[in-house]
Amino acid sequence: FKYNDAGVDTRQLEGQSDLGFAGFRVFKAPELARRDIVAFLGASYFRAVDSTYQYGLSARGLAVDTFTDTPEEFPDFTSFWFETVKGDATVFTVYALLDSPSITGAYKFTIHCQDTQVIMDVENHLYARKDIKQLGIAPMTSMFSCGNN
Repeated sequence: FKYNDAGVDTRQLEGQSDLGFAGFRVFKAPELARRDIVAFLGASYFRAVDSTYQYGLSARGLAVDTFTDTPEEFPDFTSFWFETVKGDATVFTVYALLDSPSITGAYKFTIHCQDTQVIMDVENHLYARKDIKQLGIAPMTSMFSCGNN
């Protein structure tokens, strides 16, 4: 998938600079029009739903200097690739590149879409560009929305 070749009417973007993209969502039959099951949206955040189609914790590809005397660094997933699957497949693979001033990396997400849950197997290869005081591998972050209102 190449975002620039997506057929978007770019005239509406005239005068804008480097709008980029936020990421993507994955939908599963028979809920294709209603519910996403996996999301990679913003920086290096990713998450999947539970059996009730609710999101809970979000994961980050990496956390850099979250509690030091220097500002926290938020690496971004800058590119994604998808393996082509057959129509009835329940497992698919996403590859991602992660980038920041301090570190770069390559990720492989094997995503298992089961009847009652989604399981992700994550592999990564990281390459530091300079010394890093704190490095968080597979950090979780909580962004919950719950209640009756």
